[in-house]
Amino acid sequence: GGTGGGGTGGGDLTQTAGQANTGSGGGGSEGTGSAGGSGIVIVRYPDPTLGVWSSTNTASATINSTSGIVSGVAAGSSNIKYTLTTPVGCVGEKTKNIAVREIPAIPVVSDDSPVCEGVPLNISSKGLAPGGEVATLDNSTNQISGNAFTGTTNNHTIEFWVNPTKAVVLHSEINSGVSGNLGAPTTEYSFAIGPNLFGGSGCTPATVGIGVSVGTNGVEVVQHGPCHFPVTLSYAATLSGWTHIAVVHNNNTPTLYVNGVFAKTGLASLYPTFPNSSVSYGYGYFGGSIDNIRVWNVAKTQSEIVQQMNLETPSVSTGLIAHYPLNGNANALVGTNNTNSGATFSTPSYYTYTWSGTNAPSPVSSTLENRVVFNAAVGNSNLTVTASVGGCASGNASTDVEIKSNNQTSSSWNGTSTDDATDWFDPKNWSNCTPGDQTVVTISRAKPSYPVITNTSAFDTANPKGKAKAKKVTLDTTGIGTDPTLNINTSTELRVNE
Repeated sequence: GGTGGGGTGGGDLTQTAGQANTGSGGGGSEGTGSAGGSGIVIVRYPDPTLGVWSSTNTASATINSTSGIVSGVAAGSSNIKYTLTTPVGCVGEKTKNIAVREIPAIPVVSDDSPVCEGVPLNISSKGLAPGGEVATLDNSTNQISGNAFTGTTNNHTIEFWVNPTKAVVLHSEINSGVSGNLGAPTTEYSFAIGPNLFGGSGCTPATVGIGVSVGTNGVEVVQHGPCHFPVTLSYAATLSGWTHIAVVHNNNTPTLYVNGVFAKTGLASLYPTFPNSSVSYGYGYFGGSIDNIRVWNVAKTQSEIVQQMNLETPSVSTGLIAHYPLNGNANALVGTNNTNSGATFSTPSYYTYTWSGTNAPSPVSSTLENRVVFNAAVGNSNLTVTASVGGCASGNASTDVEIKSNNQTSSSWNGTSTDDATDWFDPKNWSNCTPGDQTVVTISRAKPSYPVITNTSAFDTANPKGKAKAKKVTLDTTGIGTDPTLNINTSTELRVNE
C-alpha cells in the first residue's frame, strides 16, 4: 500500500482557557497509509493586562479602568466588574457589589454673628476626626507618655486616627517569646500606642500590655510582659494618608479594623491583656501623626466603630475610659491626662468643607475648619455646610447668621452678650448695630450690665468699629434697680455729637 502522511489535527480553538486542546489525527491520504498523529496541545492562559474595570453605577462609585482603584461618589451601591478578553476572543467576567456609605457624622457649626455691616464674619465647622489639631512625632525619643489601664482586662478597644510616615518590619504571629529586634527602635516598630507592661514574677507575666505598631506597610498588635514581647496580629497593607485603626480584644483575642473594615483576627493571648494610651515607645519610636485616641473597657462591634469613628467626641460614651483629642496638648477629655514630651501639633487637611447659602465664604470649598466672610450682606440668612472625604459626604449642618446695618438712627443697650457683657463695641450688646455718630443711644438700668468703654487703642481709623461714638446718649432711669452708669476710662474717648 501507499505511505500516506497523517492529516492535520482538528483541535477546538474555543476550548476553555487553561485546558488542553487536543485534536484527533487525520487519516492517510493514499492506499492504506498509517493514521496521522495527534493534534498539538494548546493551553491558553488569559493575559491579565488585557482586563478592564467598570462600574455599573458611576453616580455612587467610579473606578479606574486599568488600576481598579475605586472612588466613592455618593451613598449607594454599585457592581464593580472586571472583564477579560483574550486576543482570540475568549471573554471572562467577575463582579463584586460594593456599598458606598455617607460619613456617619455631622460637623458642629458656629458663627460669631450678629456682626455689624463691614465687619468680617467668622464661621467654623468642627467636631470631626481627624480634626482640630493633631500630634506629630519624628521617629525619635520624643513621645507622649500615657496610662496603662491595668484594671481593664480581657475585653477592651483601642482606636485612633493615624498618618504613618515610616515603614516597619512585619513579623510572624506568635503568642509567646519575643518578636524581632528590640534594639532597633527607629526601624523595627513604630508604636502609635506603646505597650506598657505591668506585673509578673520572673518571666511569667501576670498581665500583658497591648501596643499597636503602625507603618506605611502594615499594622501589628504587640504584647509586653516580663520576657514576653510577641506579635499576636500582623497585617500587611499599604497605608497612605489618614487611616482609622481599631484594635478590639474579645476574650483576649485581637481583631483589627482598618477604616471600619474588618482586616484580621490574630492569636489568642496566653495571659490577660490590658490597653494603653502612650504614643511612641523605647522599643519602637513612632513616626507620623496621630489624632483622637480613645480607650474603651468593652469589645466594640464593627458597627459601633463605624458609627463613631469620624466624630471627635462620640455620641455614645458607654464604656469610654479615656479620650485624648490631641488638640494642642495631651490632656484627656475623659480619664487621666497624658504627658507630652516633644510632640508637635498642627491642623490636618483631611475633610473638605463645602458651604452654601447667602454669605457663604469664597471659595465655598476648603479643608479649613475656620473661615472668614468679608462684606457679608445685611440681614438674616442661613449657612449650610457638608464635610466630604474620598467621595463620601456627611449630612448637612447649618447656622443662622445676622448682619446688622450701620445705618441705624437708634440703638438700645441690652447687655446680653455672653462673651463680654460690658463691651460697647460688641453688636450683641445692642438692639441694632454698634452706635455710630448718627445713632441715638438708650441705656436702661433694667439691664443686667452697663457699657464700660475701656482702652480703645486697638481701634484705629482703618477699623470699621472706630472710636466709641453716638449722636446722643440717654440714661433711662425708669423701672427699678440701680441707676445706669457709663464708665469711660480716661485713656479712651466717647464722642457725642449732641
